[in-house]
Amino acid sequence: MIRVEPIPIYSDNYVWCLHDNSSAWLVDPGEFAPVESFLTRNSLKLKGIIITHCHWDHITAVPEIAALYEVPVYGPEHPSLDCKTVTEGDSIEILGTPFTVWHAPGHTLEHLIYYTNLTKTPMLLCGDTLFSVGCGRIKESGDVRQLFASIKRIAGLPKATLLYCTHEYTLANIAFAKAVDNDNTALLEREQEVEQLRKRNKPSLPTNLEQELLTNPFLRCGEPIIISQCERHSKSHLRTEEEVFVTLRGWKDRF
Repeated sequence: MIRVEPIPIYSDNYVWCLHDNSSAWLVDPGEFAPVESFLTRNSLKLKGIIITHCHWDHITAVPEIAALYEVPVYGPEHPSLDCKTVTEGDSIEILGTPFTVWHAPGHTLEHLIYYTNLTKTPMLLCGDTLFSVGCGRIKESGDVRQLFASIKRIAGLPKATLLYCTHEYTLANIAFAKAVDNDNTALLEREQEVEQLRKRNKPSLPTNLEQELLTNPFLRCGEPIIISQCERHSKSHLRTEEEVFVTLRGWKDRF
């Protein structure tokens, strides 16, 4: 059985470690020391690394870790990455379980996410595409309409799917979501839950898709309350869910 544990790095990143108590894979190891310490402390033998995108906080430690443990690295095609390139539809076997590669552009053009429904509960390693109660910013080569399409695709997964996001942004995202939808009972309950977790220095992640469909405004762009609030904010009529999403992302950028 695959266990997934977060390794905190920097101020708010998580490196996800998938392991079976003996062998392990890493997702986006951006800092060497915490990762090496975790593997050593838990007597884990590293078997491989997967990368979601090229930002420094996700890849800085990759060359050092890959060389030290002599393991393969899989990720998107990008000039800054030295890895085995994978793309949409490819499969990577992690601890005996195939994970399907999805191209999920938006945050960056090359962004990949990794999905399996062959574990007890479906899992999505979603990088910076989707966060709990939020989504990624548009960076460099990214595009907001591509991000909308990527997130709509995620929304079609089974509701039980566990979402392994790579930043602890939940409370900040909730603050924005409340500005959009302050009467949302599920959102207010999620806020209380996360406040208690963070007081104990516990992660708010993973989240699951069912919870996000109730609380995350970026997954609810077809709902009347989100549409009306975005129209009020933009002072314009919004005809499609994509237009609502674009408005919402711009509102969050300046929040």
